[in-house]
Amino acid sequence: MLFFIKDKQGCYTYVNEAVCRLFGRDREEIIGFDDSQFFTVEEVCDLIKNDQSVLTGNTVSNIEVNTLKSGEVKHYQNMKSPIFNSHNEVVGIFGLAIDIS
Repeated sequence: MLFFIKDKQGCYTYVNEAVCRLFGRDREEIIGFDDSQFFTVEEVCDLIKNDQSVLTGNTVSNIEVNTLKSGEVKHYQNMKSPIFNSHNEVVGIFGLAIDIS
């Protein structure tokens, strides 16, 4: 299972080891970067739409199809939810994804 956290700008602030293996990178090469480093331009647009919905307070659950920079196509059952601070303001996104390819 993939687990990740992003800030409001869409940059990864945490990824588990499964995400590191998927991207073929060390955690330090992922943290601080957004999806444009790992997915195609078209897919990044869809990911940003989902993230923007989450940043307005919605939980998103869907299937995402992603083409990694390596050219490999993956299908994921995905769930993203907002992270709130103590003032009930959205400060980020956490997500879980399961490879259903």
